[in-house]
Amino acid sequence: MSLFPTIRLLRMIGTPFEPGRVWEEPEESGELYKYAFKNRIGLLYLLSLKEKGKLNDLRQKYDELDFRAKETLITAVKAAKVLNDAEIDYVIFKTFRPYPATPNDVDIVCLEENSRYESALDAFRKAKYIEILPAPLQFTFCDPRGVNRASITKEGGIYYLDLYKEAGTDYFIYLDKSKLRWHRTNISLYGRTVKTLRPEVELAAILMHSVFPEMCYGLESFYTTCYDFAQFTREHMERFLDFARKNYILFPVRASLSLTAFLHQEAFGYVPEKIKSVLDRIGGIYRREIETLKDNDFKTPHKFALKTFLITFLIKVREITALKSLAVQGLHMLNPFFMKDVLKTLYEKRKSETYVQV
Repeated sequence: MSLFPTIRLLRMIGTPFEPGRVWEEPEESGELYKYAFKNRIGLLYLLSLKEKGKLNDLRQKYDELDFRAKETLITAVKAAKVLNDAEIDYVIFKTFRPYPATPNDVDIVCLEENSRYESALDAFRKAKYIEILPAPLQFTFCDPRGVNRASITKEGGIYYLDLYKEAGTDYFIYLDKSKLRWHRTNISLYGRTVKTLRPEVELAAILMHSVFPEMCYGLESFYTTCYDFAQFTREHMERFLDFARKNYILFPVRASLSLTAFLHQEAFGYVPEKIKSVLDRIGGIYRREIETLKDNDFKTPHKFALKTFLITFLIKVREITALKSLAVQGLHMLNPFFMKDVLKTLYEKRKSETYVQV
């Protein structure tokens, strides 16, 4: 049995490519739970215990996360209703997972012109949402249900939502929302219509976001990829690649898929053919991140190398929307206070695990 908690955890939860197969009997462990929670798959670990009748001391944790997962969906539904009623076009992204999950917040991109973005902000204010934090391209709100626990850190999740003017960080746009518009789909939650992205496009956006701007690969990325790929048809995979190619994000997708392929090989003895075939088409395994992961005893969340981050950025600015936003970012960087804040954030992302469960 592997001594590495990452591999042990994967084998206990199993792979979506072979549902129902037991690779290693789940063990109830407070330490493994903390590790899973940090990787944003705490509920998935506890579910594996529950299904095998081994959930005992961690029952309260399971109840808490199960409540959190369901209440977060309600937060998404309520936010969607606000925008639907205001007749504002939007898409929820980086929020839903193909398994029970507990995201830190609900992320929404306003697909309207900037003037209509202000109308979207006003719609949430009129609905009594609590204003938490403005940023250049987004605004954080708290659902009125969370009035007694609202905080900037979003600890405990559930009630928080980020409304994006553009899918970006600071003033830099890393996904052109005009291209997202073509990949919307409607889902029904609690009897309400919610606009989200097709799963294959959602996955590409999540993998990009984990490299840029977050620089962090957690087991959430592993399971989101595996669950999605296990269900993807040839058409889904073609759309996944086409979206990544047209949005200049093939490289970060390759970096993330390489880690998923490697971990799947180590935990289950093989690389799923669907993942292998996609990697073969986009340059093959990216070894740099794998070697670093091995050197760190498979520890996750894994920090992407600064080189990987910079290559992703340099390829991305070939896109006109990203290039124009870089010019805007550059102008604001002339402000020494803003530049200091940007550099501080980048440093913290390199030195700490910022993209983890809170």
